[in-house]
Amino acid sequence: MNMPQLAAAGPARTLPQRMRHALADAHAVADAAPLTLPAARVPRAPGLLADALPGSPAAREERRALYVRCLAHYRRSVGASAGTGSRRDDDVAEAAAHFVVANLRALQGVDATPAVFDALKAQLAGVLRPGLAALALREQQDTFEKFALLAVLIGETWTVALRQGPAAMANVRQAARGYLLELLGLEPQRLTLGPGGLVAVGGAG
Repeated sequence: MNMPQLAAAGPARTLPQRMRHALADAHAVADAAPLTLPAARVPRAPGLLADALPGSPAAREERRALYVRCLAHYRRSVGASAGTGSRRDDDVAEAAAHFVVANLRALQGVDATPAVFDALKAQLAGVLRPGLAALALREQQDTFEKFALLAVLIGETWTVALRQGPAAMANVRQAARGYLLELLGLEPQRLTLGPGGLVAVGGAG
């Protein structure tokens, strides 16, 4: 299965330098304030990601529908407001944290405790906030949607790959490595999760 690219996810373009700073001194950028924004009335990221992959119009529409379902699943079952019965703003840092955890789970088999997840969310909020503030609201909404739907997509694809065998698992790991390398600018094998969020093994330089 062709996995969509994270490319052009707004602040992801300039995030690696700030991420290296965060890994060197997480307390300098960790930000516990919510990084929220109103949800778009009509999601745009599923179409953007579907159209970026090669294939026929029918194939692109099939992918778009899948990405719409992934985004809906995130809002229904993954995000903090899931199951509350009320519509709340989208939290970009929370979606980014789920995205990072899903990819690290596929690559390393690691997972985040609630405390570590909260620390990762604060760490990513501090890293993402400056770049996000420079974007128009619709681009900010695109960024949330991409993180959220890709977090679900990589998690569900990994679950299927576990049943399909080594070749399928290798494909998902390759996609997960690419996502983390693009987002963070560091080889994923140099990263792990710790009490403060992401930690660079052997330093972030």
